Amino acid sequence: MDIAIVPEYEPEYDEPFTPEEIKLIITKLKNTPKFLRYYALCSLESVIGARIGEILGIERSTLNFEKNYCKIKDAVKADINGRTYVGKTKTKASVRIQYFDAGIGKILQDYLAACNVDSKYLFCTANGTPISVRNMQRAWKMILKHANVRYRSFHYLRHSFITEMFIQGYAAADIAAVVGHSRLETTNKYALRRQDKVLEIAKTAANIYNIA
Repeated sequence: MDIAIVPEYEPEYDEPFTPEEIKLIITKLKNTPKFLRYYALCSLESVIGARIGEILGIERSTLNFEKNYCKIKDAVKADINGRTYVGKTKTKASVRIQYFDAGIGKILQDYLAACNVDSKYLFCTANGTPISVRNMQRAWKMILKHANVRYRSFHYLRHSFITEMFIQGYAAADIAAVVGHSRLETTNKYALRRQDKVLEIAKTAANIYNIA
């Protein structure tokens, strides 16, 4: 039986990270040695929008750097006693081939070349075991504090990815396939969730009809 790790405070809904905030976070990670291990992880997460357990459960054997993809088939979870284990993804639709561009592929290759830990998992602890969701959330808080970016949970990188893809004009069905949603209704919840874009649309409508 899985349990949810309850944070100190999680609002029902909060603003996604803006592209500028994500760029700042990634830059800080890249240029700060003690956070360098998270540079590859957060770079990948920012461009695929996976669930936190899914990205922590990616196996190195599924990586293909010729075609730039990995397979998401498992997820890191916690049992009723809080112990970390690797189990099935949330739904059948969550099992998927996840593509990324050559730039992300290079970041992952450099990360693996520098990693001196033998593990089946792409991202792992010093002992080669998968990183727990709880520990990743703790690290995420430190990362945001270091970047001076307002706290939202790691899951909001997924929110931000989905929202931004809607803003860029991609169809809900295509976004759902990328992030592993089994229902389009779930994907559509993230449409136009960035406040600056909502205001921009309101201003555009007023300009179209010459409303002063």
